[in-house]
Amino acid sequence: MLCGNALVGKEKEQYQNILDLEDDPLLYVDALKFLSMCLVKYHKKNAIILIDEYDVPLENAWFSGFYEDLVDYIRSLIMS
Repeated sequence: MLCGNALVGKEKEQYQNILDLEDDPLLYVDALKFLSMCLVKYHKKNAIILIDEYDVPLENAWFSGFYEDLVDYIRSLIMS
């Protein structure tokens, strides 16, 4: 539990739920922002998260019929 020790109360619960890959879509809406905050709390420095090969999930989404949902989700990550 890397940065879980720097968290308190609901933060620990949310962090653990993400680690456990809980089946709650709402949990992942702000997950990247939340995990970035966890890194800042743990390392006591600002964090930069680099996302590589985002095109692979987009291609899979296109062929599986949920491309628009994934594009909306990725936009929400970038805009938050």
